[in-house]
Amino acid sequence: MPNGGGDNCGHCPFNEVLANPAGRPGWAEADHGYCSIRQTRIEVALWTYCLNQRTRSPEPDGPIFSCGHAEPGRIYPRIPWHGDQAPQLGHADAECVMCGGPCEDSVLRQGIRIEAEDGWKQFCCNGHYVTWWKDLHPGERIDFWDRDWPEPDRIP
Repeated sequence: MPNGGGDNCGHCPFNEVLANPAGRPGWAEADHGYCSIRQTRIEVALWTYCLNQRTRSPEPDGPIFSCGHAEPGRIYPRIPWHGDQAPQLGHADAECVMCGGPCEDSVLRQGIRIEAEDGWKQFCCNGHYVTWWKDLHPGERIDFWDRDWPEPDRIP
């Protein structure tokens, strides 16, 4: 079974499912969780992350992250959630809201979508999703992968 690294929600002391799996009926599956810091259900705990798992601080430290699409130089890139909404991978039925390009045209780009306050948004790559996210969350700390993302035309 993949574990997504040692710093995921599946290993986090703030995951209430780990602390008391019997206390949450139906949530005893190994890959589910409930973040006691953010009062948020975690659907895929072994591939979900936040900085609190490292810092052990009981106060929220930045957003929750999911794994984005693998791209050159980033095998398991971490992209931030939009509030309590996890980005959904593999959606290609629309154009990217950032560039207007297709949300799927290669194995590496299979689309990302997220439910925002004004409806669903779709993106062709991690970089365009993160750019959109940063515009809506100015100054929020995203230390996992806070560097430049490749533009879609640079992705083979």
